[in-house]
Amino acid sequence: SRAVTKIEDFNAQDVANMLWGMAKIGVNPGTDLLGSVTERAIAVSRDFTPQGLANTLWAYATLGQHPGRELLRALEARGVALAGQMNSH
Repeated sequence: SRAVTKIEDFNAQDVANMLWGMAKIGVNPGTDLLGSVTERAIAVSRDFTPQGLANTLWAYATLGQHPGRELLRALEARGVALAGQMNSH
């Protein structure tokens, strides 16, 4: 699909926003699109903000999808790096 070919241009916020939006309206992105978004999320994982990190993890959970070991490790590493910037608000 055309969306899959444009994923390579996504930054971390684009990834988080796309996943959040799909999860919010209850649309399953399908295997190909989700796979491409997951790969892109791994590639840009060092750029996630605390909000983007939270939204991405929330979206996978809401969609009932497991993000995969590699993405989880990347997001965990980013979460540790951002720990001092996170708050409970």
